[in-house]
Amino acid sequence: MIGSFDTWDGSEEITADVCVVGAGAAGITLARALASTRRRVLLLESGGRAPHAATQALYQGAVIGLPYFDLATTRLRYFGGSTNHWGGNCGVLTAHEMAQRAWVPESGWPIARAALQPYYDRARAILRIGADAFDDRAWAALGVAAPEVSAEKARMRFLQAAAETVRFGKSFDAEIAAAKNIDVLLGANVTQIVINTTGQ
Repeated sequence: MIGSFDTWDGSEEITADVCVVGAGAAGITLARALASTRRRVLLLESGGRAPHAATQALYQGAVIGLPYFDLATTRLRYFGGSTNHWGGNCGVLTAHEMAQRAWVPESGWPIARAALQPYYDRARAILRIGADAFDDRAWAALGVAAPEVSAEKARMRFLQAAAETVRFGKSFDAEIAAAKNIDVLLGANVTQIVINTTGQ
């Protein structure tokens, strides 16, 4: 069921085993993974099915550090999230990016890069990306010779664009709506999470 928080009068408690906040790429993927389970899933989305100026304005903020695009322009706040205008470029974390560096405080991942591979494979299937060519294998996939680049001076970074960009809201709308164990509330801005004494 896909409904709107605007029509909820507060008289009935909304219960779920799992609450997913945000119906973008991650939220919709998680809800889809739970659709075939016995868990009741509540998927909360700040926006509606289309852009709304007041809701989109919640993304306004200052960008500090490295220059970046305006947050309220690059991020979208409605069903499907930023995939609604995403170009489909995909990349993976490299072993170098996950490694601990003595000069970077708190650096290093607690898991190995290889541990992510099964999840990358699942993501490629969802995003309709064929070859797992996010490293030197990309040259063979393209049928070209790798350029000669000094590993001491530069690192190669490989991205792939999905052949058919997946707009999560449009692509999975019917599937989410038909799932008997998933309730979606649009127009639901999460402002606080309160848990009980058992943490449930």
